Amino acid sequence: MATIYGLQEISSGRPVAGLRLLRLRVIAGIHLAKKDIFGASDPYVKIILYKGERNKDEIDVIQTKTIKKTLNPKWYEEHLFRVNPAANRILFEVYDENRMTRDDFLGLVEIPLVHTHIPEETRGRTLPPKDYILRPRSARSRVKGHLRLYLAYVNENVSDNTPTTLVTPGTPVTPETPETPGTPIPQPVLQPQPQPSQNEPGWEMVDVAQSMRALMLAGNEDNNQQTETDTETDTDIVEVDESNIEVEEEEPLPEGWEEREDVHGRKFYVNHERRTTQWERPNEQNLLPSGWDERTDANGRVYYVDHNTHVTQWERPTVASLSGDEREVTASAVRQLYALRRHVSLDDTIEHNDTNIVSSYTFNNTNITLLLFPS
Repeated sequence: MATIYGLQEISSGRPVAGLRLLRLRVIAGIHLAKKDIFGASDPYVKIILYKGERNKDEIDVIQTKTIKKTLNPKWYEEHLFRVNPAANRILFEVYDENRMTRDDFLGLVEIPLVHTHIPEETRGRTLPPKDYILRPRSARSRVKGHLRLYLAYVNENVSDNTPTTLVTPGTPVTPETPETPGTPIPQPVLQPQPQPSQNEPGWEMVDVAQSMRALMLAGNEDNNQQTETDTETDTDIVEVDESNIEVEEEEPLPEGWEEREDVHGRKFYVNHERRTTQWERPNEQNLLPSGWDERTDANGRVYYVDHNTHVTQWERPTVASLSGDEREVTASAVRQLYALRRHVSLDDTIEHNDTNIVSSYTFNNTNITLLLFPS
């Protein structure tokens, strides 16, 4: 009889309701972390069944054998657990075995049974294993790789009278091995069907070869008829006068822009004045005015910078939104700003007095105030 770990099926002389028999197969580890000095590990797996939360109410613990000097160990071990799917959880912890020091942690896989879909074994159905990512135990844990596991509930209510023999826990189990090692898989036996007599009423002797030829001829005739119908339908297509179709022409690119294609055939646009590229086709509606730049803050919000007046705003400015007077005012303000900057840089002893000239402009709902000094 195979050893069954976990909960007891009978408690206080009464059967416990809601328990299931779970088959676990620890198959292999994939690309585990290096812990030994020579770049390998001696991994083994510890299987822990908890009643509820992790690290509380431990029910049972078992351990696989250790595979020496490898980062891709293959255990092929099978174990049976009596579990309560509504409350229990299973923890798989992978360690690197050390003789002189404490075993190194390689990662864990935690499976809460109530939140995990685990299939049920049925005869004639093969359930594949799954690869689970190894998780760290804390922020300092250095783990990597996967753990390949097989989990399935055992169907204890077998419909036929053939007893279900389970694999002895701890013995190697390969994907090609049947559930009972050494036992051949029973094959269905086909019983000969009784042949009808020639004299029995309601039966007729049919020549199979002649019937197949008749079916093939009938199929060819149907295909020919369908081809003629399709040909007649194709000739009834209405011709469209392409001269009346108006082709919408794209607006010309603004001055200084060029359209190009990348290696994948996607169109992009080059601004030779600012030496930038973009996917969106530029036009008067979406083109930024001269001296403006689009940026993104730390929260991902887009804002716009006017390098002419050193101001920012959320609303996107466009060349089309500016009237001719506003463009002229902006250009004049820029010239005066540069003149002011040059004047101050040449003479740092300027005194502020009542003869200073203050100019104020409004640009895109932003007030621009200029303080001008007489030269």
